[in-house]
Amino acid sequence: MLGKLKNPPETLAQGDYKFIKVLAAGGQGIVCQYQKVETGEMCAVKFDPNDSGDSDVLKECNFFRAHHKNEALTCIPKYYEHGKHDGRRYLII
Repeated sequence: MLGKLKNPPETLAQGDYKFIKVLAAGGQGIVCQYQKVETGEMCAVKFDPNDSGDSDVLKECNFFRAHHKNEALTCIPKYYEHGKHDGRRYLII
Protein backbone atom coordinates (compact mmCIF):
# COMPACT_ATOMS: atom_id res chain seq x y z
CA MET A 1 0.00 0.00 0.00
CA LEU A 2 3.03 2.30 -0.03
CA GLY A 3 2.46 3.00 -3.72
CA LYS A 4 5.53 4.38 -5.46
CA LEU A 5 7.16 5.07 -2.09
CA LYS A 6 8.71 1.62 -1.67
CA ASN A 7 10.96 2.62 1.21
CA PRO A 8 10.64 5.87 3.13
CA PRO A 9 13.75 8.03 2.79
CA GLU A 10 16.41 7.50 5.47
CA THR A 11 16.63 11.27 5.96
CA LEU A 12 14.46 14.28 5.16
CA ALA A 13 14.91 18.04 4.97
CA GLN A 14 18.64 18.07 4.15
CA GLY A 15 19.36 15.41 6.77
CA ASP A 16 17.59 17.16 9.66
CA TYR A 17 15.26 14.19 10.27
CA LYS A 18 16.23 10.49 10.48
CA PHE A 19 13.81 7.65 9.64
CA ILE A 20 12.82 5.38 12.56
CA LYS A 21 9.87 3.26 11.39
CA VAL A 22 6.60 3.12 9.42
CA LEU A 23 3.63 3.72 11.72
CA ALA A 24 0.69 3.27 9.31
CA ALA A 25 -0.14 3.00 5.62
CA GLY A 26 -3.41 3.35 3.76
CA GLY A 27 -5.34 5.15 1.09
CA GLN A 28 -4.47 8.57 2.54
CA GLY A 29 -0.73 7.90 2.39
CA ILE A 30 1.79 6.63 4.88
CA VAL A 31 2.84 7.95 8.28
CA CYS A 32 6.35 7.32 9.56
CA GLN A 33 8.22 8.11 12.72
CA TYR A 34 11.31 10.28 12.27
CA GLN A 35 13.71 11.77 14.77
CA LYS A 36 15.01 15.31 14.60
CA VAL A 37 18.78 14.80 14.54
CA GLU A 38 19.68 18.03 16.35
CA THR A 39 17.34 17.60 19.35
CA GLY A 40 16.39 13.91 19.40
CA GLU A 41 12.72 14.91 19.33
CA MET A 42 10.38 12.37 17.71
CA CYS A 43 7.90 13.47 15.07
CA ALA A 44 5.46 12.02 12.58
CA VAL A 45 5.87 12.46 8.85
CA LYS A 46 2.91 11.97 6.56
CA PHE A 47 3.62 11.23 2.89
CA ASP A 48 1.05 11.63 0.12
CA PRO A 49 -0.08 8.33 -1.42
CA ASN A 50 0.90 9.63 -4.87
CA ASP A 51 2.53 12.61 -6.53
CA SER A 52 -0.69 14.37 -7.56
CA GLY A 53 -0.82 18.16 -7.55
CA ASP A 54 -3.99 18.46 -5.43
CA SER A 55 -3.09 16.61 -2.27
CA ASP A 56 -4.50 16.08 1.21
CA VAL A 57 -1.04 16.64 2.67
CA LEU A 58 -0.88 20.08 1.05
CA LYS A 59 -4.28 20.95 2.52
CA GLU A 60 -3.14 19.75 5.95
CA CYS A 61 0.07 21.80 5.64
CA ASN A 62 -1.94 24.94 5.02
CA PHE A 63 -4.22 24.20 7.98
CA PHE A 64 -1.37 23.46 10.41
CA ARG A 65 0.63 26.50 9.31
CA ALA A 66 -2.42 28.72 9.82
CA HIS A 67 -3.27 27.36 13.28
CA HIS A 68 -0.08 26.01 14.88
CA LYS A 69 0.48 29.13 17.00
CA ASN A 70 -3.07 29.22 18.34
CA GLU A 71 -2.58 28.03 21.93
CA ALA A 72 -6.35 27.63 22.42
CA LEU A 73 -6.32 24.73 19.95
CA THR A 74 -4.45 22.21 22.09
CA CYS A 75 -5.44 19.20 19.97
CA ILE A 76 -3.54 20.39 16.90
CA PRO A 77 -0.13 18.74 16.45
CA LYS A 78 2.93 20.97 16.35
CA TYR A 79 3.81 21.89 12.78
CA TYR A 80 7.51 21.64 11.90
CA GLU A 81 7.69 21.89 8.12
CA HIS A 82 6.62 20.38 4.83
CA GLY A 83 8.22 19.76 1.48
CA LYS A 84 8.70 17.28 -1.33
CA HIS A 85 10.88 14.21 -1.63
CA ASP A 86 11.17 12.54 -5.05
CA GLY A 87 8.04 14.41 -6.18
CA ARG A 88 5.95 13.30 -3.20
CA ARG A 89 4.71 15.81 -0.64
CA TYR A 90 5.35 15.27 3.06
CA LEU A 91 4.27 16.98 6.26
CA ILE A 92 6.32 16.90 9.47
CA ILE A 93 4.26 17.26 12.66
